[in-house]
Amino acid sequence: MASPSLKLSPALQTAFNDPEGVAFEKQDSSLGAAMHKHTNEWPLYGVTSRFCSDLCTASYPAQGHDNSRPVPQLECYNQADYVTKEGTTRSTRIPDFSVFVVDVDSQLRPAFTVEVKPLPFHGPGIHDWRLNPNSKKHAMVHFGRAISQLREQAQYVFATFPHLQEHHVILQVGYFFSVLLFKKENERKICDLETVSEHHTPNKRPRSHSVGNTNADSDLELELEPTIYLDEDILPRNLLPEIICVNQPIFMGKPVNSYNEVFCYVLSMVLKKNEFVLQKSWLSPPEAGYEFPTFGDQQVIWKQCLLKAYSTKIASHMDHRKQERAVDQQLTPEDRKDVDYVGPPTTPTPSHRTLRNHSTTAAGPSSTRGGRGRRTGN
Repeated sequence: MASPSLKLSPALQTAFNDPEGVAFEKQDSSLGAAMHKHTNEWPLYGVTSRFCSDLCTASYPAQGHDNSRPVPQLECYNQADYVTKEGTTRSTRIPDFSVFVVDVDSQLRPAFTVEVKPLPFHGPGIHDWRLNPNSKKHAMVHFGRAISQLREQAQYVFATFPHLQEHHVILQVGYFFSVLLFKKENERKICDLETVSEHHTPNKRPRSHSVGNTNADSDLELELEPTIYLDEDILPRNLLPEIICVNQPIFMGKPVNSYNEVFCYVLSMVLKKNEFVLQKSWLSPPEAGYEFPTFGDQQVIWKQCLLKAYSTKIASHMDHRKQERAVDQQLTPEDRKDVDYVGPPTTPTPSHRTLRNHSTTAAGPSSTRGGRGRRTGN
């Protein structure tokens, strides 16, 4: 119960005693507004802001803490900018939300970032993400498209906070969420592979691989099938981000009556890595003994999306080099009006025709004239 000395407004008292009666009513209202303007991103901020703020009620364990110093806290910040500098160039990336740990010395360090994407409905039908059978398929497409952006944001987080070795990123598409764990050293190694591939390409071609029949609509098939991926020796799989979960609903019920237990479990796990524990509330993680779902065949699609996003740049370099080699191997047609330059005339002065024939013979069959890739025998 609330402290007798603490006087709360009727609404706050109701929320304290019966959080489900207020918290989820507010989230249902925010979710409805977001679905009403489903093509826009900003209406989803109400949903995101509320669950991020709820997560920030997590407490820092007091065991072993110096009571003479402030206790670390969690705070949610909108539009925090992360900066990197290369030479004289300074650039920033700004995720939609960032939850920071405010340390005892008032220093900030990111616990996780959140990127929000709209989830438009396509054509007539049920305009409710919880009921529309195509919502999850379209959300999966948006997940695949957003991976490169999430990766770039993580790289900027590492550049801004050099001591940070790993970083959780949450992607919210409509009312679906995904969580990836990026590791600084792995991202550095992949960036090195991409740089090398730009200057030197092995004689291997990127393969095409079909993910099989997923009963997806045409948009999903367009994005996921076929999927470009690279061999293990070109792009080691252990360098890819860790997939915590992908494309799971944040809320349950219509109207909203609870957070998804998967959402609560994953977020409690993320916060524990930052030494915070969720308060006993409507965001409580599942009880001890809870088994996290394996998600079965869904993981195949998740990994294909991730692999495609990370393969694209290296594969494009390989394809570009292949095209360059093909062009270089083609002989440029000879322009019969072209005459090799032979310098000032000497005595005796042979005819141009004689000079041309002599030059061609000396250069050999590999000589070409005119256009790009002109070669001589010298």
